[in-house]
Amino acid sequence: MIDIPVIEEKKVRTEEFIVKKDKKSATVKQQNKDNSSGEKAPANFDPIDVESVSDAKELEAYGLEHLKHELECRGLKCGGSLSERATRLFSIKGLTPDHYPKKILAAAAKK
Repeated sequence: MIDIPVIEEKKVRTEEFIVKKDKKSATVKQQNKDNSSGEKAPANFDPIDVESVSDAKELEAYGLEHLKHELECRGLKCGGSLSERATRLFSIKGLTPDHYPKKILAAAAKK
């Protein structure tokens, strides 16, 4: 990493940083391919149609991150192993959100 006194830093899609130093702009390409800020780029997952799935094993094919995203979107707990996530998502098949079991609902966000 290069030590440059930074006044303002912006991330753009090309993984370059715009660095303003003493009112001069310079573009610096990111050296590390890993995201050192700890933030992950939001993944674009297609919605999962739980109603068309016959068992939880079919849901496992979507993978950990896709299942986590789907559970979060539905306001459900999203932790656990691949099989636990698939089972949790499959357990809501045929239910409306107001009928989801309370034990699988995610805790309300703390302020």
